[in-house]
Amino acid sequence: MAKLVPYSVVKPEAWPPEFRRLLDLRNTPTNPLEMPSVAAGWRATTYEFHIGNVGYFAGWLACTKRLRDVGELREYATSEIIGAYVDDMRSHDLSTRTIANRVDGVRAALAAISPEYRTDWLMRGINRLRLERSDRRRTSQRSRHTADLVALGMSLMNNACHSDSKQNGVTRAISYRDGLIIVFLALAVPRLSPLHAMALDQHLIARGDVYQIKWSAQEMKEGNAYEAQLDRELSHLFRRYVDEFRPILLARDDAIDKTVALWIARDGGQLSCKGIYGIIRKRTNEEFDEPVFPHSFRHSAATSLALERPDLIKLATPLLQHQAETSRDLYVLADKIAASRKFGETLNRRRFRRGKAVL
Repeated sequence: MAKLVPYSVVKPEAWPPEFRRLLDLRNTPTNPLEMPSVAAGWRATTYEFHIGNVGYFAGWLACTKRLRDVGELREYATSEIIGAYVDDMRSHDLSTRTIANRVDGVRAALAAISPEYRTDWLMRGINRLRLERSDRRRTSQRSRHTADLVALGMSLMNNACHSDSKQNGVTRAISYRDGLIIVFLALAVPRLSPLHAMALDQHLIARGDVYQIKWSAQEMKEGNAYEAQLDRELSHLFRRYVDEFRPILLARDDAIDKTVALWIARDGGQLSCKGIYGIIRKRTNEEFDEPVFPHSFRHSAATSLALERPDLIKLATPLLQHQAETSRDLYVLADKIAASRKFGETLNRRRFRRGKAVL
């Protein structure tokens, strides 16, 4: 599949020195009299998010021959340069939400590196972008039925478990892990941040022969704690990963104190949020010839329920952790579908009765 933009993310080690100051500001100063940067309060996922967006900006600057070996980030944060950056992203058909997020990463980095620099003008532009009507067809076209996503995940796990598989142990473990992530994301629809943060005995807790999942209110975007019990089939899939495949990946890390993270990377450490994002895109692109983004799993779950079981959409909303406005949209959609079906059923009954009368 063609790339959306003709430039790549520039990794932090290749940034100009002034850009790299952002990496140090994440750490709380040892001097108690020194005010910490706003970056010190960022969560790990927020930090990765902003680092990635600064990397995109650096990649665009390099591609357009604007990036120099020296120079502060604020020198590039002019209305002319940011405007050209936004125009370029528009020309490559990026969604307004993506454009706003990438510019917001630059704004957040500026606030951390140069707190004296006024970024209110940037925030106003970001808010205008977020108010623009997004093309919902983009989300719909990149969504897949939940059953298709589950089938993909099950296929990856079945291949890993096949007795005559020619894959080595690590490759099989990665295949099973990726399949389980896809199945769990399709059925439980957590956001990427709590999915990445999952730890054994904290977020995934054994209760006899089944597992319980739970996240605190602080870990959820909407500020609502979530707790649920997985069914036996899904619990069995987790059990096999925890007992058989997770240890294979964990053994690749020489550290004495092994991580309690649920999702393990090839090197034996915790799988990063960016790593999970890349896995989902890669696996779905291989299967469907177009990547499905993690958030699209949530759209797929909501749409599948609204179309096939509109009576259950109100039960699913706490699971989806949608904002009130989105929930109302789902309720309206579900009510319309349910009303339409009732009308169709009534019409069919009348036609049937008329048919019997004629006979």
